[in-house]
Amino acid sequence: TQIANDWHKIIGDTAQASKHYELAYDQNQKYQAMLNDGDDNDLHWQTLRNLIQIYAAQQNNRADEAIQILTEFVSQQQQAEQSTFYYDMSVSDLCALCIEHAHRNAKCILYQICDDTSVTACLLKCAYFAIQNDDIRSSVYFKKALNSSTRNELYAALDNLFALHCYDMITQVLSKFETLPQLIDVAYHQNNARLHHSLKRYGTALSCIDDAIRIDDELPQLWALKGHIQFDAGKTDEAMAAYRKHLQLCPGTAESLAPPQNAEQ
Repeated sequence: TQIANDWHKIIGDTAQASKHYELAYDQNQKYQAMLNDGDDNDLHWQTLRNLIQIYAAQQNNRADEAIQILTEFVSQQQQAEQSTFYYDMSVSDLCALCIEHAHRNAKCILYQICDDTSVTACLLKCAYFAIQNDDIRSSVYFKKALNSSTRNELYAALDNLFALHCYDMITQVLSKFETLPQLIDVAYHQNNARLHHSLKRYGTALSCIDDAIRIDDELPQLWALKGHIQFDAGKTDEAMAAYRKHLQLCPGTAESLAPPQNAEQ
């Protein structure tokens, strides 16, 4: 897993990263089979999630493989009646990937969580109905997501969609923010910048991050993101200036200067 992390987050080679994540997952499968006292679900879930995220990041689109692995995990959780935490997480991720990639089971899985009023479930339904051009139901679920969570919880659910590279869904959710002026804040502009950066729309991404900085230019993470965007756009000198600004605001650390985990390589 550590080797895979280095290939993915430092070197930026998703093909090599996926090979090592696959090895980690296979080794964990063998480990789970050897356990006598039940599955180590924490380890099992982490190795699985690393694998599905790297598959979702692959430019040659291995989403079907990710969906198949997640489907098997959900089935195992149902049969073993395991912790609801892992089941809920896996169903939510499976639903997100199916919606993003227009999988035939998307609607079926969505209705499986139709009684779930969590912010994650509401955002999934918001995005699904928006993609289906059902603006009324999409708006209803977006308002339910707002009413059932804090702003931080809402953005945390959006972070999960970034981790799964569900950019169509993120686009739909962010468009709902635009209907409510009170939601147009630093985080909104920052997430728009992340979205366009991931899609390699560097000019639009820079415009979005500049909007965020105009609201609050003392947040170091905004300058780090601006540096990443400028670097990927080939603007090396400007990127260096943004990184220096980040370090001025956050002296003694370079942690957030690492490339974002969900950015397309």
